Amino acid sequence: MKYYYLVASLPVLALGEPAPCTAAEFRARCEGVLSPVDARELRGLLEGRAGEAQSAFARGWFAADTQLRNAAARLRATPMAVEAKGFLREHPGFTAALEKAVVDAFAKPHPGERELELDRCRWLVADELALPVAKVQVVFDCDTSTHPYDWQTVASRFAVMGGNAVIAA
Repeated sequence: MKYYYLVASLPVLALGEPAPCTAAEFRARCEGVLSPVDARELRGLLEGRAGEAQSAFARGWFAADTQLRNAAARLRATPMAVEAKGFLREHPGFTAALEKAVVDAFAKPHPGERELELDRCRWLVADELALPVAKVQVVFDCDTSTHPYDWQTVASRFAVMGGNAVIAA
């Protein structure tokens, strides 16, 4: 990641809570920090310009979001006896888990719960695109020639900290 300080300065997002800033405020915080290429990519993401996506993240995001919207359109059209075909958009790839997540979201009894579940799907897609599990690598660098002494035995602490890091990844 190239933008540690930018990310650290941003407000915390919490699923189901109001956004702590608008898209315009978010863009303003990023101005002057992002490279021109990354700033253009961010504008494309915020403005929904899928055709301009250059990064793997943006292309994956638009593909998953389009699949999610298509699945929602099919599920909304069925009870109204409306043909969904005119509302569907082409997208590369297909993820069965995303399709199932949309079906599960529509099983929720309240519309607000459905939308929250769809947001949860989007959140998971963004997490996976940002850091695919296959790229997570845990490295234990113990070199007694550079760190010959520690003030106490902390193996049980590492088991908790390292284990939680693996679970979180």
